[in-house]
This record gives sequence, C-alpha cells and structure tokens, in this order.
Amino acid sequence: MSEDNPILKKLIAENARLQDEFNSMKDELDKAKNAARASGIAKSTLLANIIHEFRIPIKGILSYAGILKDRIEEVELNSMANSILNSSTRLISALDSIMYLSEIDPRSTNLNITKTDVSKSIAKVIVTYTQDFKEKVINCKTDLPEGVYANIDEILLAQVCKYLIENAIKSATSGIINIYVRESVIDLKKYAEIEINDLFNGIQTEQQELISQEFGQVNYRSTDDGSVLGLTLSRGITELMNGKISIENEPGKGTSYFVRFLLAEEISVEKNQNEVKSGLHEIKGIADSEIKKDIPDLLIVEDNMVNMELTVMFLKGVCRTDRAKDGMTAIKLASNKKYDVILMDINLGPGMNGLEATAEIRKLPGYLETPIVAVTGYTMSGDKEKMLQGGCTDYLAKPFDRKTIVGKVREVLNLA
Repeated sequence: MSEDNPILKKLIAENARLQDEFNSMKDELDKAKNAARASGIAKSTLLANIIHEFRIPIKGILSYAGILKDRIEEVELNSMANSILNSSTRLISALDSIMYLSEIDPRSTNLNITKTDVSKSIAKVIVTYTQDFKEKVINCKTDLPEGVYANIDEILLAQVCKYLIENAIKSATSGIINIYVRESVIDLKKYAEIEINDLFNGIQTEQQELISQEFGQVNYRSTDDGSVLGLTLSRGITELMNGKISIENEPGKGTSYFVRFLLAEEISVEKNQNEVKSGLHEIKGIADSEIKKDIPDLLIVEDNMVNMELTVMFLKGVCRTDRAKDGMTAIKLASNKKYDVILMDINLGPGMNGLEATAEIRKLPGYLETPIVAVTGYTMSGDKEKMLQGGCTDYLAKPFDRKTIVGKVREVLNLA
C-alpha cells in the first residue's frame, strides 16, 4: 500500500496520536505514583518522629523504674516500681508494634528477602528471652535443626517469633514452651515450618479468630496484655512474606502456633554444631563477673542528660566513660584520646547529627576500625542499614536496660 494512500496516512496519524496519549497517561500515572510514594514516606517519617519523642521520656521512666525495683526492699514500694516498669515496657512494645503496623503493605517491595536458615534466625531470638524464662520458671525446649531454608526477610521473621513467644510468656506462671523447626509437606508442597507451643491456659476463641480473619479486616480490641495487637501483626507480617500462620488451641490446656513458608531450594552447607544450640541451657547469659578487669575506655555521645546519666550508671564498673553532648565535642575528645568503643546517639538536636560526627571520627588516626554503636529511638525498617552504611559498626535501639547495653559493648569488643 502506498504511503500516499489517505487511509494509511490516517492510520499513521491516529497511531501517533494514540502513542502521544499513551505517553501522556503514563507520565501522569508516574507522577501520581511518585506523589503517593512521597506521601507515604512523609507519613511514615512523621510517625517515626512522633514515636521517637515518646520513646525518649519513656526510656528514662523505664530505666529508673528498673533501678528502683532492684534497690527498694519495702514490699509495697517495690511492687509500685514493678508496676511502673511493666507499664512502661508494654507502652514501648505498643509503640514498636504501631511502627511495624504502619509499614505493613501487601504491595511493598521494601523487603530484604534472602535465603535464610530458619533455625539460626530463631536461635538468635530465643536467647534474648533467657532472663524472662528464668523469672517465670519456664522451661523452653527447642529442636532447631540446621539446613531448613526459606526465602524470607530475617528481621521480619524475628519479629513474628517475638510476638508469638511473648504471647506465650504473658500467659505463663510456670510451665513449658516448645519451639520446633522442621520440614513439612502439605498438599504436595514442602514448607519450612515453625511451631511455638505453650502448655499454659491457651488463648481465648476471640483472639484465635484474629488468625483466621483477613489482616485488613481485623477489628482490633485491646487486652490487658496487648496480645491482640501482637497476633494481628504476626499475621500481617507473615503474609507479607507469602507465608501462612495458623493456631491449634484448647483453652485451659495450651496453644500451638504454626508459621509456614515455602521451603527454599536446598543448598550445600557446612554443619557447625556450635552455631545453633538445641536448648536454652546451652545459651550463656551476661554476668558482671565475666567482665575483664582491664576495662575499656568508652565515649558516650548523647544530648539528653537523663539518657546520659542512665548509660553511665549502667556501664559503671564495665567501662571507663567520658561524655559528649554534641558531635563537635565528641570529635574533639576522640582526637585527644583513643577510645575502645563509642556509643553514638544519632539525633543530637540542632547542628551535627550522629552520622555526620561518625564520619568525621572515622577520619581520625586509629579510628577506622573502632566500634561505633549507633544508639537511637528511631525504629523504622531500614534504619539499621542506614546506620551501618553511615559508618557505624552496630545498632542499639532505645530504650535499653543494663543487660542489653553491657551485652552490646561486650559483643562489639569481642570480650569473652
């Protein structure tokens, strides 16, 4: 057909018009998507800032309540201090849960999905509850075989397990919690299966219904222990990673939670029996007597005086501490003295922030490999990665207790 044909010319012109219209619509769609994304980021950032402002004073209340509880012998006052401690702990947990809840979006691509050894990940979670098990006289039995892999976000898996373990602990006076990892087959599909089983009172039917409802349709109802929010989040996070969660429950006898992810392709791994332990009796806690007498020099960079005093108190006898209330003071102190470790608050108020101060300290002689621990109340997903990329060695979320801060210092210094 000749290019001079009027029909062909009309078709070419119409095609060009449609292409221009398509490109215009595509540009508008891209603009709308970017605007929506920016709005979501702005809302998440605002929420993170609000939660950060709550966490700062709560951290002071929580820490001083813990100190008073340990020092007050009068029974009634000790009980009051314990109530303040428990209420503050629950409030912090609720704030963290709200942050996680705000970030759960089935359309999200901001996940770090990797082939993960499920047992190793859960072992790291279990060890953080050693003291809780001791205080409630709970015997935690585990079976965590190596080599069970799933394509998941390890941080989110840890959060799911924390919620479920905490639910079991909250209902306990004493008893047994069983935590198993295994391969299972359902409808000819292979799964990495996690079972968390408690032998206590079991959850109520209305709470169990949260697992069977669609995540977005859950009608949240508060409870005395905050367990409903934890169950809601567990389901949402699990489904975000294309997993499934279910409950087998008999009120008065106990509950079994099952979390399943499709089994990842088998890969060859070298077994190391020392990496994953199958029982809490093999997990060592932190003891002051284990701290070396030749204590390290530590610099605390913190603009909040309550936080500063608490950190110094927690590290008394563990480290020799110097203090800096801003980034410039920290750089000056580090240039005049070689510290073994630095605790760097990220939000230092007006002026230089913690990451900027860290970058400058890294330029000083002898500080290229010095452990610098980012200490922050921000809890947005991806924050830890930002701190590490900014030059920090590790990350510690506020609020923390003495055991946590001492453990982190020992960890980054590789102290036996």
